[in-house]
Amino acid sequence: MLVVLGCNTMVYTKNGDSDGGPYPYLYYTGCIAYCNDSRSAQDGRCAGAGCCHVDIPGGLTDNVVTFYSWTRGFQVDFSPCDYSFLVDKDQYEFRRTDLRMEQNRTMPVWLDWAIRDGNASSCPTPDSHKKPPGYACVSANSQCVNSTNGPGYYCKCSSGYEGNPYDDDPEKGCKGMIIY
Repeated sequence: MLVVLGCNTMVYTKNGDSDGGPYPYLYYTGCIAYCNDSRSAQDGRCAGAGCCHVDIPGGLTDNVVTFYSWTRGFQVDFSPCDYSFLVDKDQYEFRRTDLRMEQNRTMPVWLDWAIRDGNASSCPTPDSHKKPPGYACVSANSQCVNSTNGPGYYCKCSSGYEGNPYDDDPEKGCKGMIIY
């Protein structure tokens, strides 16, 4: 989900090129976080006062995040900045202290990404002897996996190997694992 923390700020994300409609993107979503004073935000409630959130659906191929804030007519010492982040929707619970972002916290986010370009939008067929131009799985012990979230693919090391499947350097690419 996309989380917005702050006072009097709006964050939205946009995705995908429009097919010539009135808007330049196909998908927009976002939310507005507001505050009247330091008491308006409440622990455990991320419903607009100091914190808002919106789910990000699957199938999006890219995201552009935009901030918009307006002048506050009052001093906001309890929330000096505005923040936005992606997080696993089951892993974040709002706390008023988050408005100051003084804690060094980490939270998980799961990105389902894939390589999508005009030359190689899916894995080559097994009977194909020639890799398409720009094919990314270049390590000798790598394999291609088709995306489950729209067109595209990603690379991983073959079973029994570890390293970087996108690097053809034998020292950095997929190397055999030492098993004791």
